[in-house]
Amino acid sequence: DEQIVVLEWWNPGCPFVVKHHEKSTTMKDLAAKFADKGVVWMAINSTNPGHKDFGADKDAVKKWNVAYPVLTDADGTVGHMYGARTTPHMFIIDATGVLRYAGAIDSDRGTQPAADPSKVTNYVDQALTQILAGETVTVPETESYGCSVKYASKKGS
Repeated sequence: DEQIVVLEWWNPGCPFVVKHHEKSTTMKDLAAKFADKGVVWMAINSTNPGHKDFGADKDAVKKWNVAYPVLTDADGTVGHMYGARTTPHMFIIDATGVLRYAGAIDSDRGTQPAADPSKVTNYVDQALTQILAGETVTVPETESYGCSVKYASKKGS
């Protein structure tokens, strides 16, 4: 039974990730909304082991009550494969393995929750709703925003 997968690049030290996990419950609410519809949500941290934010995942998961797995990609292999540039950077892969959405979680590019959430477009919610309805994703790509992914520097480049 194939499932839709949402990949969320994250770093708990990034103010944009804090916005969606601590200052609001955007990520938790979305993951819960789609969990019973066969959507698997995973966070991936591609922060390199030498960075001050490395290793903070367990504390953040507990503090923010994150119910989905947070995977460590310390060497950045998976992050580079997807082209993850920011935290958060969102990717939705459909049940056939096709990348259907890549980009920002939503249209609100600040570090604080929007004063009027009704004016914010949640691209991930929109794309998942369209995929589950068998529709074309009307906004398949947006420019992600957030902190840069703290990749390990490439040797020899």
